[in-house]
Amino acid sequence: MLKVFQQKKTSAIPFAYRYLLFLPAAYESKIPEKYWPLLLFLHGAGESHGPIEKVLIHGPPKLIHAYSLSKETKRSMDNVNMECARLLAENFIVCSPQVDQGDGWDATTLSALLDDLEQTYQIDKNRIYVTGLSMGRLLERRSKRFYKY
Repeated sequence: MLKVFQQKKTSAIPFAYRYLLFLPAAYESKIPEKYWPLLLFLHGAGESHGPIEKVLIHGPPKLIHAYSLSKETKRSMDNVNMECARLLAENFIVCSPQVDQGDGWDATTLSALLDDLEQTYQIDKNRIYVTGLSMGRLLERRSKRFYKY
């Protein structure tokens, strides 16, 4: 299930991200003791500034989208490793926020997004992974919170 959400703004968060969130089909069965790994994907500069569907162009969101389409249409996409897509889609909660203002990712806003996701969903706090392309890779190297992941 791929959904679009808007992060909540607070006085401590300068702005909020819209984000795509994917929950595996098995998550919906609400297994009480099951906690899922979270993959946070930070897109590059080319996918900034609206429509949110631009985030589906590369990386994990592309794989999950291809997997979802293949289940609906019973056809796989030529340029996608469908085994990799299946493993990701069936085993991870994936969050893909989109930069809509400013020049890049804001560590405070992303940290607040992670806090909110951890409180809302059954996320294994010991298995939170951050990856990204181009602009998204820069934040990984600069933010102390993301070093521990």
